[in-house]
Parts: sequence; C-alpha cells; structure tokens
Amino acid sequence: MSEEFVNICIIILIIIGCAYFYFNTMKMTADQREGFDTASKTAASTTDTKTVNERDGAKKYVETLNGANTNLKNGLNIPQYRVDYENVLVKLDDYIGYSMLKTALDVNINLSDPISAISSLDNLNKLNDCKRTLNDLMKWMDKQN
Repeated sequence: MSEEFVNICIIILIIIGCAYFYFNTMKMTADQREGFDTASKTAASTTDTKTVNERDGAKKYVETLNGANTNLKNGLNIPQYRVDYENVLVKLDDYIGYSMLKTALDVNINLSDPISAISSLDNLNKLNDCKRTLNDLMKWMDKQN
C-alpha cells in the first residue's frame, strides 16, 4: 500500500472515531435540556422570572459543556498522542495543498462556458477555507498542555 493511501485511511479513522466519540458524549438527557426551553414559556411570565430561568439555563448549559469538554479531552489524550495528531494535521495540510494545486491546474477557461471555471474556482475557495480551518486547529493544538 502506498503511504498516501495509509495516510488517508488514518485520517478517515480519526474522523470516524471523533464523530463516534462526539455523538456518544454529547447526548443530552431531558434534565440537561430543561434550561433551554425558557423561550417557550407563556407570555404571562414576568421579566424577572424569565431572566432567572435564562440564567439558570445558561448555567446548566455551561455545566453540560464543561462535562463534554472534559470527556473529549480525556478521550483524545493530547499529551500522549500529540505527535500523532500533529503528524495527521501536517499530512492533511499537505493533502489540501496538493488538492488546491490540482484544482487550480484543472480550471478550464472556456469563453463559451464561464460557469465551469467559476465552479472550479469555487472549489478552490472551499479548499482554502479548509486550509485556514486546519491552521486554526494547529494553533489550538499548540496551546494544549
């Protein structure tokens, strides 16, 4: 197997693993959702009661996010797997860069069909957005202990 194929498989497995972990840790029970329904309260409730409910809802939401963040942090174990994660990010950056070059080279300038060129350039812009997101992720990784 080629190194590129192995890298792509690793990336896919990491994405699937992160999605699986995310959906299993982010399930909210009815008790956790309780604070989010303040907007559906009747109009007869007073402003003071609404403010208290919104504040309580926000507090519960923060507690839920803290728990989810802790679960994700523990599951990812960044200190132990930092080098592997950084290698994945570097390989993804290379992959996106090569894809951007290929997309740029495949732009077909056809005066009778300018939409096809615009479509290719739109794909190039999407890849550039991915590259920026990846760079933000790299910066975030650098801040983790």
